[in-house]
Amino acid sequence: MRNRRGLALPVVILALFILTSAIAAGIMLMRNERRLNDSGDEMLRARLLAETGLQRAVGDRTALGLAEVPTANDSVRVTVSDGYYDVTSTVIRPAATPVPALILLRSRAVITRAKVTGMPAATFTVSLFARGPSHHTQAPRHQFAVVRGAQSRSSHLV
Repeated sequence: MRNRRGLALPVVILALFILTSAIAAGIMLMRNERRLNDSGDEMLRARLLAETGLQRAVGDRTALGLAEVPTANDSVRVTVSDGYYDVTSTVIRPAATPVPALILLRSRAVITRAKVTGMPAATFTVSLFARGPSHHTQAPRHQFAVVRGAQSRSSHLV
């Protein structure tokens, strides 16, 4: 009996240390899970902004401040509450009489205000080839036909 006299205190201290370590590890896992979730939300918001810019460039270029039918490369930046998106159109092939123009449209969105401090901003880029009206078509000049199979998407955290 006399040999066990001082054993209770070290056992209690060891148990408290193990319990405290387990609680700290749980809190760290929850923080990391929240950061991953917020990062996914930022990427989704960046993708939605990029897709919005691309759809606006296809549907109504003049509302963005771009020329109805691009004759050269042009771009515009649209600022929103939590970031911005850049819409760029590059003329690959100018319109000729029987042949419509071929235009590369690209929209790159950047989320500048992250939910969690210390988190990097998210970016997302979408691009596609569009066929503009040729000189002899009767369609409205601001409408583009999207070339199928020529879409590109990329994303990353800055």
